Amino acid sequence: MAGDEDDKKSIQGPPDLCGRQEDPETLWVMARDCRRLDKDWIVSAGVRGELLIPTLRIQGIECPDICLGTAYNYWDAAWRRVESYGGHLGANGLGVNSAHQRSHKQLHIHMTEIVDLARKDLDTFQGKIGNPDTWAKSAYKVTGRNSSGLAEPHVYRICHVGNLSSYNFFGLLNDKVVKVLGEKMADQTLMVIPVSDKSADGYYVVNSSTTLSGGIGSCEGLLRCH
Repeated sequence: MAGDEDDKKSIQGPPDLCGRQEDPETLWVMARDCRRLDKDWIVSAGVRGELLIPTLRIQGIECPDICLGTAYNYWDAAWRRVESYGGHLGANGLGVNSAHQRSHKQLHIHMTEIVDLARKDLDTFQGKIGNPDTWAKSAYKVTGRNSSGLAEPHVYRICHVGNLSSYNFFGLLNDKVVKVLGEKMADQTLMVIPVSDKSADGYYVVNSSTTLSGGIGSCEGLLRCH
């Protein structure tokens, strides 16, 4: 079948980092079946909010395929999905967990609400966040909520961008932070959060990792994912 040939060509990176076509991972099986319909991604309900899931076999943030310049812009697609909700856009965000703090081994972007305490802290940074060239050296303490709902601060690296369509944020993270600091993509969490309700204000690209002092490998602290 032509679809089988397409699936074989979809993996460029090593299977131990990107996954295998025959893996029984639940989200991947669902996405693979939809690939037959020529879809680049699908949407599924999350515990809270929704999940955007690629129809290529991409195990997670550690897969080098997603850092390539030719990679599909899943972040832009996810935000366009959020925009279709209407309402208070500044209350929503996007996030991907590290390889060590995720529940599925198929890349999925959480599209969900921002934790109230985190929104307040981020609002105090408006106009103070640098561009991607300063990302690796940045360190901001942002208070979120832990799994019990209690306030819990963590340290995040944050940069500011004007739009989502001009960047591959996985590649940007790899080039501007991971390679610079000698870290691993598998340890990273990555989020995109609007500066405000106005798209003209741009977006914060937020990163933390288990190797960062005071850091965290999950987007759960700032976003309501579970």
